Amino acid sequence: MNEIVKAMKTGWNLGNSLDAFAVSDLPGGETGWGNPPTEKRMIDKIAAAGFNLIRIPVTWFPHVNDKDHDTICPAHLARVKEVVDYAVSNHMFVILNTHHENSWLIPQWEGYEKRKEKYCRIWEQIAECFKDYPDLLLFEALNEPRIEFGENEWGGCTQEVREVINALQAEFVKVIRSSGGNNQERCILITTAGASTAPEALEGLAIPEDHHLLVSLHLYLPQEFCTAADKEHDMTVWDRTDRYVLDQIFERIDQMLLQKGISVLITEFGAVDKGNTKEIVKWMEDILSGAARLGIKCLWWDNNYENVPGDSSAVFRRATCEWVRPEILACLLKARSS
Repeated sequence: MNEIVKAMKTGWNLGNSLDAFAVSDLPGGETGWGNPPTEKRMIDKIAAAGFNLIRIPVTWFPHVNDKDHDTICPAHLARVKEVVDYAVSNHMFVILNTHHENSWLIPQWEGYEKRKEKYCRIWEQIAECFKDYPDLLLFEALNEPRIEFGENEWGGCTQEVREVINALQAEFVKVIRSSGGNNQERCILITTAGASTAPEALEGLAIPEDHHLLVSLHLYLPQEFCTAADKEHDMTVWDRTDRYVLDQIFERIDQMLLQKGISVLITEFGAVDKGNTKEIVKWMEDILSGAARLGIKCLWWDNNYENVPGDSSAVFRRATCEWVRPEILACLLKARSS
């Protein structure tokens, strides 16, 4: 496992594509959130730039037939496989997950058995489909598991939420390891409540006994800088006054995971475009250098949105296969040699 993490260089997320689903006035499906269908030429371009690590978020529940033993629509599974193949053919590491399942996979004990059964059934089918894939493919149990708008949502949630997440992830490990093929030793990822780096989240994570297990975390902090904020609290300049926030995060990760022999990937990080690319690059340099010191690899969250106030994190324009913020690209690629 350590050799696989060392072989990873720098990463990118195919956001808001296979993880899209129906909401209010928007249709579901891969293009439901305004992005074009993923094509091999896009992934070829990502790989050619120097990325050897890609995360493919996938939302499964709209394509699951509850009346037929929670069977995944064959066309959806085949499409996911096709996109994974685009990356594997480029010799890229691929992280495949369950994404945006929070509307039904609610981490509470009430109704747990029924949700667990569906969750395990979904992973049984994914595992079967990909069991003979090489070690380039990794499975990620959950994405930001939490009760949406619940108590302490991004700070580690409640004890009950953490316990249910731990139980689900323990089941995930059993499903993958019992599915045969290369899944018996495939690298797999679990996460904290909300994928948070907060002390309660890290302390509350139970690590199953497994020799090929990593922890997935997300880093969008300080929130005032990374995400949309009201005018009073918005931050557009990174003068490193708040660098201590990042330093504390990396110190916690080191003490609570790495020093215990548990490898970590930051599977999402990023800051929305506020017309402050140079400042974002400075923030990225602090994150990537801190991560590099600890051997942690990071993946930029790219939703392919440009000029969308509060939600623009595009670096790569998929329709034309162009890099739209070369300064950020250069910063990401510099991390390859770290």
